[in-house]
Amino acid sequence: MPDIVGLAAVLCVFGIPIIAIVTSHQRRMIELKLRLREAAGKSSAEDLAALREEVRQLRETATQYDLSFDAMLQRLEQRVERLEGQVRTIQGTTTGISAVLGEARGDP
Repeated sequence: MPDIVGLAAVLCVFGIPIIAIVTSHQRRMIELKLRLREAAGKSSAEDLAALREEVRQLRETATQYDLSFDAMLQRLEQRVERLEGQVRTIQGTTTGISAVLGEARGDP
């Protein structure tokens, strides 16, 4: 029985500091992992915010191009309508001239 008491005393004398060192090391490693996660989380949040800003700018640019394209298309439509009107006027004038010339020649 005295051997067990001596063994327990030696284990307590050397075991308690070893256990304290191991648990302290484990605690420090967990703290480091948490700090790394927080730093990665902040970096990820900053990256996400930057991506959101880029997407916003791209949407704005696409909207500007769309509006510009619509305005250009409307101008082209107006030009085509004006040209078609001029062609109709010219055709009407040439038809009238042809009729007058036909009458002058005696064609029915």
